[in-house]
Amino acid sequence: MTRTMTGGMAMMALATALTGCNAEGMSSLEALDALGEVNRSSRGEVAVGDVIEVSTDVTIGDRLEAGAQRIADFWESQAPCSTVTVEGAKVTIDYGTLEDDCTFEGATYAGVNTHEVVSLERGSLEVGHDWNGFTNGDVRVDGDARVTWTGDDATRRVETTHTWSDSEGNVVDVTGDHIQGPLDVAEDGPAWAGWIGGITMEGTRDWTHVGDERDGEVWAVDMEGLELRWIDPAPQAGTVTVISPDAKELAITYSRVDDTTIAAVLSGLRGGDKTVHINLLGGVEEVD
Repeated sequence: MTRTMTGGMAMMALATALTGCNAEGMSSLEALDALGEVNRSSRGEVAVGDVIEVSTDVTIGDRLEAGAQRIADFWESQAPCSTVTVEGAKVTIDYGTLEDDCTFEGATYAGVNTHEVVSLERGSLEVGHDWNGFTNGDVRVDGDARVTWTGDDATRRVETTHTWSDSEGNVVDVTGDHIQGPLDVAEDGPAWAGWIGGITMEGTRDWTHVGDERDGEVWAVDMEGLELRWIDPAPQAGTVTVISPDAKELAITYSRVDDTTIAAVLSGLRGGDKTVHINLLGGVEEVD
């Protein structure tokens, strides 16, 4: 995959120049903090993940309005608690409040999201997504994403700019540019079925803390070969390279231990590599 040097990639190049190939490295405490930052940085993407999957099940060659109606019909049949409106090629879904108990695939949604079908031409599929006060009960997401396919394979490009916030007062601005594929290959059934369990991912993500004790901190990651299940707090495979706000670099390699545990090897520390286990709740235990 070819990527331009923007966002996290550009920051990574700058960090290398400033630190002399990361001669100092992170301490163990800094590395554990960086691991937590990386794992939490995707909370907004996880919140909207299933919504993007089923709202991009469109048909090549359809009229734009027909593609929008296809999305609307799905939500009206699968989440009748929502209010769905269609205007031309744009679909707006209002899930109400969390008290309305509007659920899909085990998650309870609230707020509003909009999908606009931009192109259904072969080799140039594009759907825009917008979130306004959208929540899955864990975090609130405000922002947008542009999802495009070339049609050459099963992957798609997701460019997102959003802010997620939670009940603990965390507010994080995120910019991401990802190439995604289905984690599970769907032999039959609707196109989105292969995506509903999770995704593979490559690309970059930058994020900035807003309004707390870490206000203004800028982090960045470059992701390679990631496999993410929506139910997990961390990838089950792949590697990320993270750049901290003080330009220190850390490599994190993930692997699955069992159904409820993921191992993360932290490389590039001053005291040598460290391995930790991450449970389904996001708890971290050092194992060496």
